[in-house]
Amino acid sequence: MDTAGNARSIEAERFVLVDKAGRRIAELAPAKDGLPALVFMDEQGRDRIRLALRSADSPVLSFHGPHGQVAASLALAEGSPLLTIHDRQGRRRAVFTTSEDGAPSLSLFDAEGKARAVLGSVSIESRQTEEVETRPVSSLVLFNKFGEVTFQAPTERK
Repeated sequence: MDTAGNARSIEAERFVLVDKAGRRIAELAPAKDGLPALVFMDEQGRDRIRLALRSADSPVLSFHGPHGQVAASLALAEGSPLLTIHDRQGRRRAVFTTSEDGAPSLSLFDAEGKARAVLGSVSIESRQTEEVETRPVSSLVLFNKFGEVTFQAPTERK
């Protein structure tokens, strides 16, 4: 306490913010994994914004739709930024990220979660030889529902 008797810090396992009607509208507490999470809720108590750590070096900011499903998230994954857009059912549909060397890519996914198009740097593994080809940033690659390349441009290889 300071000289006026005021506490200079407060410690607790959980902090809950309520509105005038007593409804929870925000909470700061450890998540199930024990790492901190700050959650903002709507009037029905559903998560709408969540800021959390998945690990010591992986923060995540997620935005939730009116039924609680994740609509979009911004994260750091192994030090690289990752912006993910989800559909109304919460399925991942688009991801914008950069590789370790900073090369950007935009990936589009079908309803089953399979990559169908990638714009930018992408690594493609050959099913026959198991060789991995890394396409340059200027690439556009389209895949069929089996994950096979159906189109790629430019046609020359790196």
